[in-house]
Amino acid sequence: MKRNQLIFRSYLIVVFFIILFFALFFKLYYLQFVEHSRFSKKAQRQHHITINPQRARGMIFDCQGKPLAISVEVDSIYAAPKQIKDPSSYARRIKSLIKKDSRWIKRQLSKDCYFVWLARKVSPECSEAVQRLNLEGISIFKEYRRFYPQGTLAANLLGFVGMDNQGLEGLERYYESELSPTLRKSLVQRDALGQKITLDKEEIFSRRPFNLTLTIDSTIQHIAQKEVDKVFQKTEAKGAQLVVMRPSSGEILALVNRPTFNSNQPSDYSPLHWRNRVVTDCYEPGSSFKVIPAAAALEENVVTPQKIFFCENGSFQFCRRVIHDHEPRGWLTFRQILGYSSNIGMTKASLLLGKHKLYKYIQQFGCGRYTDVDMPGEIKGNLRPIKEWTKSSLGAIPYGQEISVTSMQLINIFSTIANGGLMMQPYVLREIRDKKGALIKKFNPHIKRRVISPQTALTLTEMLEGAVISGTGKLAQVSGYRVAGKTGTAQKFDVEKNQYSKEKSIVSFVGFAPVEEPAIAVLVMVDEPRGVAWGGTVAAPIFSRVVGKTLSYLQISPQEERKAKKRGKQFLSSLEVLPKAEKLIGQTMPDLKGASIRESLENLSMFNLEINIQGSGFLYWQRPSPGEKLNQGDYCLLKFMPGCY
Repeated sequence: MKRNQLIFRSYLIVVFFIILFFALFFKLYYLQFVEHSRFSKKAQRQHHITINPQRARGMIFDCQGKPLAISVEVDSIYAAPKQIKDPSSYARRIKSLIKKDSRWIKRQLSKDCYFVWLARKVSPECSEAVQRLNLEGISIFKEYRRFYPQGTLAANLLGFVGMDNQGLEGLERYYESELSPTLRKSLVQRDALGQKITLDKEEIFSRRPFNLTLTIDSTIQHIAQKEVDKVFQKTEAKGAQLVVMRPSSGEILALVNRPTFNSNQPSDYSPLHWRNRVVTDCYEPGSSFKVIPAAAALEENVVTPQKIFFCENGSFQFCRRVIHDHEPRGWLTFRQILGYSSNIGMTKASLLLGKHKLYKYIQQFGCGRYTDVDMPGEIKGNLRPIKEWTKSSLGAIPYGQEISVTSMQLINIFSTIANGGLMMQPYVLREIRDKKGALIKKFNPHIKRRVISPQTALTLTEMLEGAVISGTGKLAQVSGYRVAGKTGTAQKFDVEKNQYSKEKSIVSFVGFAPVEEPAIAVLVMVDEPRGVAWGGTVAAPIFSRVVGKTLSYLQISPQEERKAKKRGKQFLSSLEVLPKAEKLIGQTMPDLKGASIRESLENLSMFNLEINIQGSGFLYWQRPSPGEKLNQGDYCLLKFMPGCY
């Protein structure tokens, strides 16, 4: 019996150890395979601090190379709560330095973790003061802060970035993929006591930042902002906008929004101030819209500038709608109708055109469509389908009611007229370069479509010039220059009263200069100015001052253009005439882009060509094209333009 008990106990011990072995094996398997990921992460948290350091975003420059947005290195303050034994004491000592509530600091320092932010992107004085305290567990980390050297200049266009350096508004957001730096993650190794040992490794994830060069000219932008600020404050307006565009290319040279903000401290302003209203807000344009039915009627040959209409002495009944003119007038030519901004006359001309053709040209001029400008938040405005037009719509749409546009659409309409009927796509980014300055991509002018014929555009331009000389836009005249443009005064619709307001209006002036060779188109819009407000009295004077100063800055004047052409002819006539047989043997047209008039003439002096010079400044277009074979007596056309070339 004792022997059997001994054997049983022996088996029992063996079974126990076998079970223990399998239990240990299972536990080991469980730790090594099933729970590996969890314990690995826990160990990493205990011995490493994972930090996502920031690198500098790409810079943004204006067309002259002046910086508009840069990144500067700053200090951020962080803590390792596991190393801090007395959070209350720490909180009392640093609260005044980082300007945070001591209770919040204490909560951060009491967390069961190895890393917390205490203050991001602080001033050098704050960083130095914290370091002088020499507190264990409190450290400094280098980051980058976005800085806008010119403050409010083009703030609504540029936008701003968030605390983690990501674009939140404006071009900073629109071109995030180009401006955003390489993302990386750093692991800081620590010992058992939590002390930092060394930088263990750095993992690179993705892209490099690029620098952007815009079409914006800081000088023109400053001119525009200064003039808008004067009227914005004087009239106590709700808002104001101004855009300067180059009609021949679609380049945006200046863009102003009021109210605005400082991109360096966006949180100090209401989000309503951040918006780029030039593309995000639409409004009824009023009489400035009359250029579209005028262009359509001329293009379709239903009117001529001399055709006369009876304007009903200021009051006209049309489909239960009474149309009024600002001043009662009788018989007017179509040229006078546009110049005096007669609602009645333009309605009668549109009746001859018909709603289907009018609708076609409204669409062709870009209403109810995106302009495709490279800015975030663009809207299409409001153009109702023709099937939704009422019988009285032809008595409202021709003078800018029952339709809404953005300022970007409106200036593009006038730029199309200035450009001989060709609509260009507006754009603000000129080129992208890498950090070493190598060109990545260049953006060139893009023709969207032909809207009207060159002859119609020329006729309409002459009529718009008349509107400035003797019509409603007299205050838009610029001494020494020929100017074309149109006023606009639109009553705002009062939703509560279900009628147009007599107190609230949007006034505007849109035009271009010089008429003979338009270099700039300018839109001025003022929202709800106080007092007696008309487009011709509020917006037109701003247009005049901005155009005058901008053309002077661009060194464009009719007198200088004539002198330049005269000098060119004299220079050509003084050249030594070479034997014709020696001039063109195996010769091709050189590439003169960017050359001055004198440099161009010197390069062509060896050829026997008939040369015609247009404009002043630097060459941007030539015919024959570079590389074309030259023949004796060929006609050569050179076009010059001042500005950023």
